[in-house]
Amino acid sequence: MGKTNKKMTFFIESLGCYKNLVDSEIVVDNLIKSGFKMVKSPQDANFLIVNTCGFINDAKEESVDTILNLASIKGNKKLIVTGCLSQRYGKELKSLIPEIDILLGANQWDKITELVREDKDDYSQNELYQYSYPIVKRYLEPPHLAFVKISEGCSNNCAFCTIPSIRGAYRSRKMEIISEEVKKLVRKGVKEINLISQDSSFYGLDLYKEKKLFDLLTILDKIPGDYWIRLFYQNIDLFDNRIVGLIKDSNHILPYFDIPVQHYSDRIINLMNRGSNSERIDTVFSIIRETIPDSIIRTSLIVGFPGETRKDFNMLTRFLAKDHPDRVGIFTYSDEEGTSASLLPNKVSEPAKKRRLKKLIDIAAENSLSRNLSLIGKKLRVLIDSREGDIYIARSKYDAYEVDDSIILEEQNLKIGQFYDIIITDAGEFDLFGKVVG
Repeated sequence: MGKTNKKMTFFIESLGCYKNLVDSEIVVDNLIKSGFKMVKSPQDANFLIVNTCGFINDAKEESVDTILNLASIKGNKKLIVTGCLSQRYGKELKSLIPEIDILLGANQWDKITELVREDKDDYSQNELYQYSYPIVKRYLEPPHLAFVKISEGCSNNCAFCTIPSIRGAYRSRKMEIISEEVKKLVRKGVKEINLISQDSSFYGLDLYKEKKLFDLLTILDKIPGDYWIRLFYQNIDLFDNRIVGLIKDSNHILPYFDIPVQHYSDRIINLMNRGSNSERIDTVFSIIRETIPDSIIRTSLIVGFPGETRKDFNMLTRFLAKDHPDRVGIFTYSDEEGTSASLLPNKVSEPAKKRRLKKLIDIAAENSLSRNLSLIGKKLRVLIDSREGDIYIARSKYDAYEVDDSIILEEQNLKIGQFYDIIITDAGEFDLFGKVVG
């Protein structure tokens, strides 16, 4: 390949979810294969790249702020903006921030080198990216873990969500491609495989004409090695009960059930176009608890959806108290352009949303503390993520990377990215403390 041209250096800022991070990995790999060099500081780069998120207001604001910050130091550098925000607001974004040189959408990962070299925009949705090969080289993720997309896009059309219009219809990756990717990552020493999708339970319905998540997990669980598999984003409506038994007897798949329910009032669930109900939520949660008592259930809730009455909200509080999910992400509703929910009447006021949010967060914190206190004295296997000063930050099977609780270890000479057995010695609402044993 020869020496890297000093004018072919780039800096990338990846925003939003871990699905976006996988896309950023593809961008980096394509550029490096074409002779570009990634640098850690924007000041050292000739090309400044922002992979944006455009899902909710806070994410859009963070994306715009990041673009403006890089624009302020741009000088003679090229500013490239890609991802969901540019896919959604192409012309408006370039008009708002004229410092942007190249604007790409959410499907141009394989074209980025050509477009950058030719100084061209392309934020069309005409060709949807297919993720048709194993994504093995990783530059942005910690070397001991990897996020693996099993699909792209979504076909559910929830009333509040813009993902189908941004990312297109659901597209399952072939099982053999996913399996090959996981095999190669494990061989490279990756200790935690995180399977991600907009809706994991939908996997296979488009490509194989039937749900295939159970089959995919069965194949991946047979890959030899010492590693974890953590599965995200299972749809409550399409949830396959067989997967609970599979995980119970699994060698690698963690008993970590990430099942966003969004609400517990059947009326609001119907308005959200979620296709499920509270009885289904209770049933799935009960199957998990009864089959694997030592499991973790994570969910997400939206508070303040249009038309949410005090009675509807009280059902959410009852859900947290009754079904007792171990981990909860709670978000306040915001109107998103182009969604059917944005046209609904009876908007909930911002002060009411904030009050309701606080109440749910308080209940969730109590649940988390209760769960954590129950772990004191228990022996757990943990994965070391990082070191901060004199302490190591670790996680057990119960907690996802940068999402859930951390375990703090005051130890010496531990290896980042390795497993250790520990005893939990103390606990707070969102942190645990432990010591290595054995």
